[in-house]
Amino acid sequence: MTNEEIKQKLCLSLEEFRTADGDLLRRNLSERCITHQLANHIKVHFPESHVDCEYNRNKDGSKDIDVAQVDLSDALFEKYAKRLEDLNPEEFLSLSTYPDIIVHRREVNMPDNLLVVEVKKDNSQVSVDLDRLKLGKFTDPDSYGYRVGAFIILPTGDAWQDDPDIEWFETRAPAKVRES
Repeated sequence: MTNEEIKQKLCLSLEEFRTADGDLLRRNLSERCITHQLANHIKVHFPESHVDCEYNRNKDGSKDIDVAQVDLSDALFEKYAKRLEDLNPEEFLSLSTYPDIIVHRREVNMPDNLLVVEVKKDNSQVSVDLDRLKLGKFTDPDSYGYRVGAFIILPTGDAWQDDPDIEWFETRAPAKVRES
């Protein structure tokens, strides 16, 4: 399956979700409710893969980003270095490094890590910086090597029928090691 085919399947799943479950967007339900239903539509188009929400395992270990490996700008670090009691529940959940939706094969990594998806509602007050950072790390071949990443901003409320914005991320080739 090519990266373009993965993208097409996600776009088709998104359209089917908006047709069947648009009331979730119109009524501005929680992001977790929305991503769960979107994952159900994605599963139809990836029958040979597992489709999971907020999956937190990498084989026998935790599936997350090693914060020590993340190069955060000082401003971004300051923003996310707040004490936990200062965060409201939505902000706390958004700091999770677990992806919203993944298409993969459990207990296996590359090449079976096909798609990683982060979703935000258009009225979210939570910064998108961390979502983009996560997608960059999850599509990094030296990390999990997901072939395609998608950052989706979904219109809600009266604008729920408007087209979503999708920013694509793709695995880049690993850096070549120079021989001396």
